[in-house]
Amino acid sequence: MNQDCNYLQKTKFKFIYRKILFYFASTGLIKKELSPISFICERENWAIYWEGIGLSQSINKNSSTPVMVVTHKVHTVRSPIVHFGSQYMWEIWREIIPKHSKVVVNFFHGKPEDGPEVSKHIDDFLKNYTKIDIIVVSSTLIYRRLISWGVPESKIVKVYIGLDTKIFSFTEAQEKFQVRKALGFKSDEYVIGSFQKDGIGWGVGTEPKLIKGPDIFVETIRKLSKHINISVLLTGPARGYVISSLEKLKIKLVHVNVSQYVDMPSYYKALDLYLITSREEGGPKSLLEAICSAVPVVSTPVGMAIDLLPGIESCSIADSFEPDELVNRILKIKYSSKNYISRSSVDNIKKQVDFEIVAKEYVKRVYAEIYKEIKN
Repeated sequence: MNQDCNYLQKTKFKFIYRKILFYFASTGLIKKELSPISFICERENWAIYWEGIGLSQSINKNSSTPVMVVTHKVHTVRSPIVHFGSQYMWEIWREIIPKHSKVVVNFFHGKPEDGPEVSKHIDDFLKNYTKIDIIVVSSTLIYRRLISWGVPESKIVKVYIGLDTKIFSFTEAQEKFQVRKALGFKSDEYVIGSFQKDGIGWGVGTEPKLIKGPDIFVETIRKLSKHINISVLLTGPARGYVISSLEKLKIKLVHVNVSQYVDMPSYYKALDLYLITSREEGGPKSLLEAICSAVPVVSTPVGMAIDLLPGIESCSIADSFEPDELVNRILKIKYSSKNYISRSSVDNIKKQVDFEIVAKEYVKRVYAEIYKEIKN
């Protein structure tokens, strides 16, 4: 009961705080954001922020003044179109969005089975989704899930997560050798990558964020280490659980905190394989980064992996979330006579997920449709 009271008090405080900020912006004490489109994301420099930056750069490229801005200062926004990078941000801030604004919300992933907090969030979403003009999903799995929950198909648009494909490229043998040497990996080590955030919060991350499957990852690596000489390369914040677990297993690992997104491509060059063990995903973006770097991928059946991995050589999507199945699929790729992704497969994916393509999809199928309503 006390926890419920504390939660209600905190929620009430946050609501009042947001209203105060909204009032200051309304009276001119805080500068208003009046750009045609405002993309709302968290303050953290992470995946949704990168998505907003990629979209805005592509959309603004041919305009003399910015059409889209990326911001976390929702209280300042007075744009005709307000685009929330996640449904969680929309849930937090929706009460202070100007009544005249049209609302776009990305729903990347989530289902009641993911836990009490997610279940509560889904209930809230389904009670209030009519306040959203267009819901954007990135995978067929989530598209069908929302429809099964009763969300009208006419309100949903599927657009892939985007990627700056110009900075992810094939790796020459000499370049791979140099990157691996710099990171401390030997030529006989089979290096598996995991570039994500899979701990609770933005600190060390000792408590696992189970939706991202860090426990599945650790168990898969443990079982795999009995078959091959394996090493692990990690990037991303809050990796404490995975790091401590692998250290206990005496698995060689390197963890790098990457502060600038443009530095990410070099870490893919060190990999023999990229492993996705999530229980839920919108993408993930690392799936696209790995494929466009010609790095083989093994994934659990989540997100865009279901849409994109079938048919790509040296990539495999599991039927389950069982570590044994993931191990078998990894070993099959390792010992295959063709354990790399062809240039034609990479080019095919780039044609679907490059930010230039994705931005055009948003303009045509999302923003233009809303703009018609605004004009009418």
